[in-house]
Amino acid sequence: MNDRSRLPEIASFVFILGLALVLRVGWPEITEFKRDEANLSILALDFANGRVFPLLGIASSVGFPNAPFNVYLLGIPYFFSSSPVLATQFIGLLNVLAVVLTYIFLRRHVNVWVALGVMLLFAVSPWSLIFSRKIWAQNMLPLFVVATILTGIWAFVDKKRSSHVAHPALLVITGQIHYGAFVIIPACAALWWYGRRTISRYTAFGVLLALILLLPYIVGLAQSGALSFDGRLERISGDAETSAMLTSAPVREMLVLIAGTEIHALAGEEAFRDYLAQVPAVYPLLNFLGYLLIASVVWLVFKAVTRRYDRRIVDIVALLWLIFPIAIYATGLITFYIHYLIPTIPAGFIIIGFTLDDIRRSLSDKPQLLNGAKLAGGIGLAIFSALHLLLFVNLLNFLYYNATPNAFGEPLGYLIQVRDAVLEENPQYVVGRFDGLALEFDEQPTVFYALLYDVPHVRFEDRDRLVYRDEPTLVITTDYQTDCISTRTDNPCYRIYWRDGRSIPDDLVTSFENGVDIMSYHWRNDDYCVDIRWRINVSADREYNFAVHGFDAQDERIAIADSLSWPARYWRGGDVVSQTFCLGVPVDYIMLGMYHIRPDNTLDVVNQRDDFETMTRLNVE
Repeated sequence: MNDRSRLPEIASFVFILGLALVLRVGWPEITEFKRDEANLSILALDFANGRVFPLLGIASSVGFPNAPFNVYLLGIPYFFSSSPVLATQFIGLLNVLAVVLTYIFLRRHVNVWVALGVMLLFAVSPWSLIFSRKIWAQNMLPLFVVATILTGIWAFVDKKRSSHVAHPALLVITGQIHYGAFVIIPACAALWWYGRRTISRYTAFGVLLALILLLPYIVGLAQSGALSFDGRLERISGDAETSAMLTSAPVREMLVLIAGTEIHALAGEEAFRDYLAQVPAVYPLLNFLGYLLIASVVWLVFKAVTRRYDRRIVDIVALLWLIFPIAIYATGLITFYIHYLIPTIPAGFIIIGFTLDDIRRSLSDKPQLLNGAKLAGGIGLAIFSALHLLLFVNLLNFLYYNATPNAFGEPLGYLIQVRDAVLEENPQYVVGRFDGLALEFDEQPTVFYALLYDVPHVRFEDRDRLVYRDEPTLVITTDYQTDCISTRTDNPCYRIYWRDGRSIPDDLVTSFENGVDIMSYHWRNDDYCVDIRWRINVSADREYNFAVHGFDAQDERIAIADSLSWPARYWRGGDVVSQTFCLGVPVDYIMLGMYHIRPDNTLDVVNQRDDFETMTRLNVE
């Protein structure tokens, strides 16, 4: 075949590739950037800037540490920019490559136009697009899952030596990106069994390379004590046993993923009707793609069981890739969410492609029927692709400009406006005033710590604390409802301003051995709270709590308002904190102290510097 005859194929491929690129990399401001994305970004930023070489990833919901490879991958865009915009586009680019690899996968086994048609369906698939536009470890999987399966076929079916090296390494990399990659284990096992006679020293080298790639994670697990099996697995299995119940949800959600329906779910229960009112009611038509997937699975299972043919092992691999995770999640042993099926999306389209090509082959000796099928397929492809584009583009526009309570989070574009406004001030010290102050756990502090990574000192206070320094500090707050940096109506109103703490009087009530000076206090009779102003003289290597105990005239303790002082990671010499403790009842006097809670839950009480008593009496007037 000469190059000129391939021009239509090349032009079609380039067009679909461009479409996949625009839809996954374009409009990066219309994505969520929440706590999980921020935690992963912070670790990747630390890695990209040489501050740490992570041996573990971010914490997982199942109580077992995540592997670090997703951090290494995300460190690539963060090496060039601390903005999550580029990192978001990087995730999109990985998924564009997944579309390309899916085409390569199909092109080896089916007609070029069938491969291109399925590539187009994958390129514009709404759920594939949704799971390509966010900094999630799961969203990195499609490229590596397809690459792992493809190199396995090249190694054990096509007998390519280089793939014997690449496949084990990719298998370990994919498994370290997210636990959801376990779904490809049966497919890979089938390939290894099928090609067991081709195993050679190249395979051994690939396994050695895989072990080397796994080594950091193993070391991290050993250091964290996760390999000691100290009850974690028993707790996980116990939870699974109590909730085990057969469910058809994974089957239904797989069909939804392929059909591209129900994307209105991102708008949430309060807003989804407004979105649906803006687009045609085409879900019933799109459901045809789900029915096509069912028919394709039934056909390939029947064919693989009853016949012997060249593509049989590849069909079996694709079926295992799709069916195994659905079967596992259908048991109810694992709490199921639709994004757990992200790794199987390419398999669904590949199976459809195999079936369409089988139909084409069966009509090869019936020219009129074949031409009619081609025309019908082309028209259907155009209709489904156009509808998917219409639904998805309208969804993006809706999510960016409309309130979506308890659903799609604050779009990254608005957060970037706040970030840019802060960075334009070129501050050395920033304090975020939000409802929480704990990094990794509280949403806004974690998000803004990641967004403001380039600022030398970023700390957070909550509604019970005000932090001052002896030099100007830029404050980000959601305390106001006017003069906001642009955002959606359902998102917080962000305002930035400068706080100057130089006028704080240098009084002294008492001092503690940990470097804390109690400067003043004020009792509030209206709500039975006490405001305590305290100064930090040295940094802290542990968390300190205030003991705030209220007593009556008979010296009986009647109220306790113990609370964390301020997270130790935020302490800087010269900081002054005004902190509120509410006892809830009138008291005659307060006894104030500080303590640290040891790992064994015993108290390490901090003494005062001068008389070494543990608590100071604060008289209430």
